[in-house]
Amino acid sequence: MKLYARAALHTASLLAFSRHTAASPNPTALFRNDLAQKSNQDFMAWKHRRAEDEAEKSATATVVDVYYHVFISNITNGDDVDDSILEKQTAILNEAYSGKASTFNPTDCDGNPTPDGIDTSFRFRFAGVTRNEDSVAGVKEAIDSVTEDEAVAILLQEDPAIFKALQGLHGNQTLFDEAETKLEAFKNMTRQDQLLNFLGELNVFRVLFTLYGRTQRVGDCSTLNVWVVSGEAMPSTYGVAAKPHWCREGDAYQYADGVLLNRGALPDSNFPAGNPNDLSNYAYDVASRGDTLVHEVGHWLNLEHPDSVIDSPSTGRTGCDYLTGDYVTDTPASGMGTSTYCVAVLGLAPNEPCCPKGADTCPHLEGEDDVTNFMSYSSDCCTNSFTEGQILRMKHSWEAYRGNNTGESTAENDDLAKGTASAAQLKSISTCASVVLFALLLNAL
Repeated sequence: MKLYARAALHTASLLAFSRHTAASPNPTALFRNDLAQKSNQDFMAWKHRRAEDEAEKSATATVVDVYYHVFISNITNGDDVDDSILEKQTAILNEAYSGKASTFNPTDCDGNPTPDGIDTSFRFRFAGVTRNEDSVAGVKEAIDSVTEDEAVAILLQEDPAIFKALQGLHGNQTLFDEAETKLEAFKNMTRQDQLLNFLGELNVFRVLFTLYGRTQRVGDCSTLNVWVVSGEAMPSTYGVAAKPHWCREGDAYQYADGVLLNRGALPDSNFPAGNPNDLSNYAYDVASRGDTLVHEVGHWLNLEHPDSVIDSPSTGRTGCDYLTGDYVTDTPASGMGTSTYCVAVLGLAPNEPCCPKGADTCPHLEGEDDVTNFMSYSSDCCTNSFTEGQILRMKHSWEAYRGNNTGESTAENDDLAKGTASAAQLKSISTCASVVLFALLLNAL
């Protein structure tokens, strides 16, 4: 997920000063860490097997069909998007994932030629577009189609403490009783209250993915669905992506597969000050570049941020201390996101382009921060590459979850999914975006 610089700085502050305190311990930290370690072991085993036959395989491109769903909440705000913009966005995806220097943005933040990256072998095909006059179209129908068992499954996914208590993993009768009471109260709510109020407070974007996915998602696990949403609905978030293990039969979020993209993050977006789609006061050159979708598709293919921290809420350890944060060995350890570094360390304004090459937020560890990585929080004029390790992880995730198009679950993939899901649960979600978006939904319903 990509947040504005200010939101990212605020998130870092919350992690540093609120969620690290002894007053709010994380009871599932050890459980998550065990899963994370098992996930990494599974990946390394897969990597070893793949290395044995990689040389014999031809470098055939994996083609991904992309369907865009545009929500038009206010035409006068410029929410409508013509096909030429979506075609350009798809072309930007193809250049980034083919490792070619951008022809649309040929210079970096310093005015130098944009360098080539590494070919990932993924390619993207603009397959279709739907346009909706109401940003909550289909939500009521989708809410009514959710069963109680499905709603409970989402609750257990979003509140692991309840899950552990009910499964006897806590070994604490008081916690078990509290979990049972909360579950019974949840079952007595209306489905709308369950989804839009209770679950929405836990994870607004996953609930939205589920609701929109039931009515508008096209294709199977190998198909990329992109919902383009007005800045009114996502006022402090560039985009949010689903992880690949959601897209499988029996998962609480099997319908929630795709990317939510801020309208202002599409290429060539240029809105006047005060327009809800205007990102110029917050974004690092993002509005004119179109790299947000490149970043979010990386998440869709199971990549994390280089500065991901798995267990910081309970231990206070940073990305410098917990090197499996993004499950990739060739992305150097990073103690903070680049956007946070640019504002907090360099003192730049949130809307100033920033590409701090040479930054080293973990000086006692090998390697400088990979600020040009597409999965970092650098300005769009700075990012231009993935690493070999990230490419291997994307290919593994494609084979495990998306390439067979079945959405089926296996024991090995379940372990990997649980590990990455645990990491994803610690990703902060913008409170502002959550409140505004659900206010719109509730008013409409």
